[in-house]
Amino acid sequence: MNCIICNNRRLILRQKVPACEIDYRIYHCANCGVEFALPRRVPRNFYANRDHLYYLKAFVDGHQRPHVKRLQRYLIPDRTRSCRHWIRNHVAPDQPILDIGCGTADFLRDLQMGGFRNLHGLDAAGDVIARNRDALPGIAFYHELLEEFLNIPQKFSVITMFEVLEHLTAPAATLQKLAERLNPGGCLVLSVPDRDNVLAKGLQRLLGHRELTEYPPHHLTWWNEEAFGNLFVELDFEVLEFWKIPFDAMVLSLAAAPNASIRGRLAWIQDISGRLLDISPDGFLWMAGMIKSGLWPLTALGRLLGWSGMSMIAVVRPKP
Repeated sequence: MNCIICNNRRLILRQKVPACEIDYRIYHCANCGVEFALPRRVPRNFYANRDHLYYLKAFVDGHQRPHVKRLQRYLIPDRTRSCRHWIRNHVAPDQPILDIGCGTADFLRDLQMGGFRNLHGLDAAGDVIARNRDALPGIAFYHELLEEFLNIPQKFSVITMFEVLEHLTAPAATLQKLAERLNPGGCLVLSVPDRDNVLAKGLQRLLGHRELTEYPPHHLTWWNEEAFGNLFVELDFEVLEFWKIPFDAMVLSLAAAPNASIRGRLAWIQDISGRLLDISPDGFLWMAGMIKSGLWPLTALGRLLGWSGMSMIAVVRPKP
């Protein structure tokens, strides 16, 4: 048995995970640093269903937790903001751009508003793609699995994948195929969760396990800066840019939200508690103020100690 990235045999078994009637095992490669799950298999319709996270077996505590995705959505920052800025500074508005795993197409919508005219989005969720086509007629959307889409002859100047790589059964082979779909001089813009970020490590120490949605079949690989860099070495890719989402940006994405959004973000408390809390609109605003005042010292501490946020981003291209 070899590493899925560097083909090395120095593997360490980290954990056994029963999920979706598949007995997964998580391994750590002592050579390149990647962690990956075996078998590399995901139920075919797993990502075609918008509620795929709810099918995970909560083997950690014995019951399913459908609120987890909502909690993540409220706390994870807009990791694409810095990528939009990079594209605006390096890519002409008429160049073709493909966003893989586009979801509700917020990233593409912002690029369109910024004057980009040749935009494409791919996602496996058919209902999401149908809504995107109605809402954004100037953008081409495709409802296909990535493996099937890679067979098309069309090429792009930029291909983006935000938090997609960790879901793939064959990440290295997929990136090689994506590189073949690039125009000369084109690049891939990739983001992945950083398994060494302070929040993930803190939760693991506190709970004794990863957060539920980090497990297979939802995630099949786990990356840190070392493993992410070694992936590009193995693929012979040139790294044009690399950065991490700062910890303070991650936290302030909640603190800087408008009060109306804060009100919505706090609503999940009622869902989790079985609607035992009766919070008035004024109460929500009061809680929002408390949250904001409490987060600023935390962000200052994070910057002082050099903590990183949840995601790392790399802009890469095949070497000539």
